[in-house]
Amino acid sequence: MPAPLGDRSCTYVSGDREPIDGENTAVAWFDLDALPPLRASSHERIARAVAFDGAP
Repeated sequence: MPAPLGDRSCTYVSGDREPIDGENTAVAWFDLDALPPLRASSHERIARAVAFDGAP
């Protein structure tokens, strides 16, 4: 799912997770019902990503 800035969603396969772009300070996995406090716009983006079916 391309994002406005060109980022893409991916499927995790294996390996260690770590921020590598200098923009983020941490990375973690959360169940959807256990997300940390986020801005409303972040919740909206997550909902769109979860609903995305892969169609262009």
